[in-house]
Amino acid sequence: MRMNDAGVWELEQQFMAAAWDSARAATAAGPESVSGFLEALAQTEAHLAGLRLAVLDQARFMPEATKVLDAVTSSTRHTPTQAKATIRLAADLSERFRLILNALQAGLISPAQAEAITDGLRRLPARLSPAELEQCQTEILSWVDELGPSELRTLASRMAEIIDPDRADADEAKRLAREERAAHRNRFLRLAPDHHGSMRITGALDILEVRHGTGTFVGQMSLRPLVEGLAFRGVVLPGQDFESLRQIVEVRSGLDHTLAPTVVEHMDDDAAVELSRLCDAMAEHSRLSEPFAAEDRAFHLTLASMLNNELYAELVGAFWDVHTRLGPRLGVPTPRDIADTVAAHRAMLDAAVARDLPAYRAAIENHYAPLLRVLGSAHT
Repeated sequence: MRMNDAGVWELEQQFMAAAWDSARAATAAGPESVSGFLEALAQTEAHLAGLRLAVLDQARFMPEATKVLDAVTSSTRHTPTQAKATIRLAADLSERFRLILNALQAGLISPAQAEAITDGLRRLPARLSPAELEQCQTEILSWVDELGPSELRTLASRMAEIIDPDRADADEAKRLAREERAAHRNRFLRLAPDHHGSMRITGALDILEVRHGTGTFVGQMSLRPLVEGLAFRGVVLPGQDFESLRQIVEVRSGLDHTLAPTVVEHMDDDAAVELSRLCDAMAEHSRLSEPFAAEDRAFHLTLASMLNNELYAELVGAFWDVHTRLGPRLGVPTPRDIADTVAAHRAMLDAAVARDLPAYRAAIENHYAPLLRVLGSAHT
């Protein structure tokens, strides 16, 4: 043991002896003293963590820096990978996030908070200037008394949205555009008439996943990327809003026409009762000038469930979701449009119960007529 090591060891022994004396005195004095002692102990831990990171940062520049890594690995019982992460934390705090290091050394934040904040700040865009990074640190430090490490990590990673929301929105739009292009690159969905009054739907979706060393399995398929991509296309791309919605309306109509024979053939009392309840609810909401989106969606999903095809039902729900995302671009429907929509749902139900396929198809056409009427007026 070198002289310097012996001095540190002696100081540590003195500190621990004093700490134990304080702990015994605090427990004898009562709960308030214990709380005060624990708070002081937490601050001391933060002080020591800050000191340790500062020493590690300086040790990086020593000729035999590898010995520092070995020392960290040995003293903390960490793996070499974990030790490297600790040294990287020390470097980032010293070179990029000095305000966080100062707060740690002052005992204002815990080591866990400092590590979480640093991890979140690393995820910020590289374009941020030193002044902007300092602004991010100042803002995140104002939350340390209210948030834990996990919440601080998330907030720190999104600081750019707070200090410069306009540029953050532009970055988000670019990211969504990239994801949309990637989503559409290997996916497609096509509709074509089969010349018998129905529509044929063909497509390719990302539903398989490869597990290394095991094989290929059906994955957890979700149509959410399809919904997000189509909605983004209609909202962001110039000139695509009304055209995108027109296509969505055509797809929805095609899906309903494809389902028509099955609905008419398999309509039973249970389904009829549920659909009638939804129609009554839509009519009541319409009378009170209230939205009835939930009932509308449930109506179409109940019909789709008769096909006993989960993918088909998901397609119906997905295109309904895209429709409701883009619908506000058309403006608020007139009372006539709303009344026509409610009446069309009831007509679809009545035709299905009566086993009248032509009437059911006519009701489908009437259902989408208000939407097409608004679309037509938007182009004129």
